[in-house]
Amino acid sequence: MINYKFTALLLGTAAATALITTSQVSADEISSHSTGTVVFEKNTDGIKVLDPNDNSKEFTPGTSDGTVDVLNNVDNGLYLAYVPNFNFNTHKVNQIRDKVFFANAQAEGRPNFVQVSDLRSKNSSTWDLKASVGSFTNTKDSNDKLDGAALILRNVKDQDVTAGTNSLVAGPSALGDTFSALMNAQNSAANATATETSFNMQADGSSNTLLKGSTGTHLLTAGDQSTSAVSVGLYVPKNTQSEATYSSDITWTLSVNPKSGN
Repeated sequence: MINYKFTALLLGTAAATALITTSQVSADEISSHSTGTVVFEKNTDGIKVLDPNDNSKEFTPGTSDGTVDVLNNVDNGLYLAYVPNFNFNTHKVNQIRDKVFFANAQAEGRPNFVQVSDLRSKNSSTWDLKASVGSFTNTKDSNDKLDGAALILRNVKDQDVTAGTNSLVAGPSALGDTFSALMNAQNSAANATATETSFNMQADGSSNTLLKGSTGTHLLTAGDQSTSAVSVGLYVPKNTQSEATYSSDITWTLSVNPKSGN
């Protein structure tokens, strides 16, 4: 549940008349004191989803691209503004070999991305972005699942729009020989290596921390314009699929850490 907090500030009467104190220091010197005041209020201008290819511009996702939420927030200004849908397309049933299938990029070749916008006051608590991938389940038979499936994110970067940086985000583990070989077999442009780090998330509902941050707007991207088509993979073990459509509920969670500032 999201709680909204409002603070009212009473500035005084008679147009916040300043109190002026005058003191005589010596016979040939006199001094006075006045006040300078500035008031900051909560930003109510709203936020926009930004373009990961050029974050100085806005991006309007299509209805199938992902979920936009620029209204709901936690801790008085922390937004999970955009999360992507992943479409892994249609493939032949394969009971002989393990496979990795790549997700489509976003509109016009943009990388799949998540946007976090933090409009809170300075020294606010830090936050964590996590994801959990539910089982890929037959949409017509809930007992039929892609057992052992995993969602793989690679070439992950944090575009810190406020700081003007674009930093590589190291995954918690190496991609490994199996996943890298399967990716390269699926698409030679993947150029996957066993030693590169990645987020290998089992489709079992377990939680995976993707990013920790504070202040400003962050775009967590999987790939860029040149690698967006080979940066989100679905690992499907052999002998697990039927002639069917399988769907997973991916839960993205943005949470506030205990107070870390003053």
